[in-house]
Amino acid sequence: MKKYLFMLFALCAVAFTACSDDDDDSKVLPVLDPNNTDVYINAEGGEASVTVKNAKELNIVQINDKTTDDKGKTKETNVKSVENGKLADTKNVTEGGWFTAKVVNDGEGYRRIVFNAQPYRDFEKNRVKFIHVTCGDNMYGIAFRLIQRKAVEKK
Repeated sequence: MKKYLFMLFALCAVAFTACSDDDDDSKVLPVLDPNNTDVYINAEGGEASVTVKNAKELNIVQINDKTTDDKGKTKETNVKSVENGKLADTKNVTEGGWFTAKVVNDGEGYRRIVFNAQPYRDFEKNRVKFIHVTCGDNMYGIAFRLIQRKAVEKK
């Protein structure tokens, strides 16, 4: 009986000490409206925006393209960032080429990122840019994928 009682205590000790909480609970997820990091704009150009409801401060810190090599490995290309000195203003990005991105306070305590894109005439493929944003304080950053849809041929 002692053997079984000892095994029970050993099992309880392992059950309560085997799992550790390695998660960083100090980080808070931003709340997006619409709840999507993919932002679409039609070929005609125009505006799209995303509201971040619990961010203290939004800063656009990098924009880039992504390419895939023949082995399927993806890498960032055409990187413009605050870090490399090619992105001057974290609140009003004009270095995107075909788009601009602006951080706006909507007056209700929310922060928005407003994207504006020029018209796009390619009938073959969408154009894509990646926009990296920090949210301030102890929040996770966000990586948006801005997608401008390819033009549709009129028949």
